[in-house]
Formats: sequence, C-alpha cells, structure tokens
Amino acid sequence: MSKYFLIHGYGQALIVGMPSIPQNGGFYTFDQEIHSGNAYPFVWALTYPRGQFTALSLIHQWRLYRQEQQYIQTIELQNRLYNELLEQQPQVIIAHSMGAQLLCNTLSTYTLPTSVQCIIFVQADVHRWDASQVSIPILNLYCWWDIALWSSSLLKLKTPYGLIPPQNQQIQSYFRGLYRGWNKHQDIWRDERYKADILTRITQVTDLLEDS
Repeated sequence: MSKYFLIHGYGQALIVGMPSIPQNGGFYTFDQEIHSGNAYPFVWALTYPRGQFTALSLIHQWRLYRQEQQYIQTIELQNRLYNELLEQQPQVIIAHSMGAQLLCNTLSTYTLPTSVQCIIFVQADVHRWDASQVSIPILNLYCWWDIALWSSSLLKLKTPYGLIPPQNQQIQSYFRGLYRGWNKHQDIWRDERYKADILTRITQVTDLLEDS
C-alpha cells in the first residue's frame, strides 16, 4: 500500500535532458516517498524513437501527443490503472496534465478503491468531466500562464482545467503560479515548494474528513 498514487502526464519519452522515460514518472520531488514505498508512480508513457534532437522537434512532440491521446482512451491502459489502484490502495491520487484525463477516462468505467480520500489535479489537461461519479474531494491546481497547456488548448480548441478552472462546485480550484525552470509545466516536479503546497492541501482536506 502507498499513500500517494502518482499519475504523470504527456511526453515522458521526449523530455529534454532525459534520455529515456524515468522510472519515477518525472515526480522527482517524491523520490524519497517512492523509495520508501509511501508513493507509487504509475508510469504509462509510450516510448518514442529518439535521435539527438528529437526532443526539440515540434513535429515529434505533436506526434507523440496524438499517440498518447489515443492511448489513454484504450481499455487496456485504463484496466491497468484500475488494477494498480486496487493493488496499492492509496489515500491520495495526484494526477498531472494528461494523466488527469487518463484518470477521468478510467473513472467513467471503474470505481475508485474505498481507500482513496481525495484526488488532486495538477495542471490538468482535462476540459470536461462528469465529477458527480466521485464522492470524495477533488482539488484542481491551475495556472493560466502554462504554455504547454495553451498549446494543447490551441490544438484541441478547448480550454483545460489547468488554465481556467471549471464552474463546478464539486471541484475545488486553487490558483498556484508556475515559477521554476524553463519548462514550467513539467518542472513543478522539481520544485519542493510546489510539493509542499500540494501536501498542505492534502492535509487540510484529510483533516476535515477525519473530523466529519
């Protein structure tokens, strides 16, 4: 069992400076928890053939984006996510970017384990979701200057939750600015202050659940 279940977003195979998909799913600030077994990274990224400059190519980034968009629609991947959730019995699910859409797709068919106390979307690449199927708190951290999500919104002509929060009382949205690194969308998982903010939100929610 792991307290935190971490679902990464798009493009782990084409992150600049990383030669391959990281085993931690890019959640570097959670490395200590991952190594201790207190956090579990669900690594679902597709591999992609790389040359020296492939990761810098917008064409290759777009191709992988389309491939992973199709992949998160598959029953095979959703079934794997569900089974690993059952195995880990986490208290908290943290879903980043396209990983949030993967979770939403999965919950259209499967039910969360009863162990899960809250879900946190981080810069979610989700534009529409029926949250009524989930009875636990859902937190949504967003930042309107996320360039990666603006690119996604232009491609799909739809604005994701990670840029502008949904008008949905079931989803509690909080602005959290992105300040670290040149790839601000991804570098939040190298920012200890961002992690601390997430854990504070989790503590507030779980304390309220325990008091109720």
